[in-house]
Amino acid sequence: MISEELDTIKREFNSELTNLRKLGEHDAEIAKLKSFEAEIPRFLERAKEHYLEAEEEVRSFEEEIDNLKKELRTKEGEVKSFKDQMGQKRSKLVDVKTNKEYSAIQAEMKTTEEKIAENEERQLAIMESLEGIDGELKQQKEALAEEKRKFEEITKQKEQEKIRLMEAMEEEKAKKADSTDRIDPDTIKIYNSLVKSGKTDAITEYKNQACQICFARITPQEEILLSRGKDIIFCPQCGRFLYSKE
Repeated sequence: MISEELDTIKREFNSELTNLRKLGEHDAEIAKLKSFEAEIPRFLERAKEHYLEAEEEVRSFEEEIDNLKKELRTKEGEVKSFKDQMGQKRSKLVDVKTNKEYSAIQAEMKTTEEKIAENEERQLAIMESLEGIDGELKQQKEALAEEKRKFEEITKQKEQEKIRLMEAMEEEKAKKADSTDRIDPDTIKIYNSLVKSGKTDAITEYKNQACQICFARITPQEEILLSRGKDIIFCPQCGRFLYSKE
């Protein structure tokens, strides 16, 4: 009769310890799922950086093209102005009366012709640059479109992943609630106190005569009680619940 009562007590204790371990497993799983969920915004931010870099490259090329086109228009205006000056100087040659005046105008015309040639040479260089940059801009826009496609695809995947994580968390919370209902309220208070103090792994295995978190040892008598499953044993150093598979 006494043996049967002891067996009943042991079964009840082992059941509570099992539920306590399950509670710890559910909390660990919930914490893992939360860490995965917290990583999603950081992952998306890194993915967005690639997209923004490609966008910046396109803006840089477009800005360079705009600057070159502005310079080209300026050079075209300068050439027109120089050519107008050349026409005016040629008209003056008809009215000059001395060789000195003639030579001075000729020198001015030569300088103006050199400026025209210099500007026209720069216009050719600008047009060649524009042709090359236009090709590069096309490639950069294609790269931008690809980065945008990747970012949108990743965003969609992560949104779906977040939904799955939230569903998994709700499932784990329901399991946790079920395990909690099966445990003595006083035991739950101790467990919650450990978790709030930062010991999220509030239940740990006692193996090779040591707590597997802080490696402290319990007394020989407690080791016997732990192995027989007749009492809840706490680690004397870190205060965690201990269980033994041995």
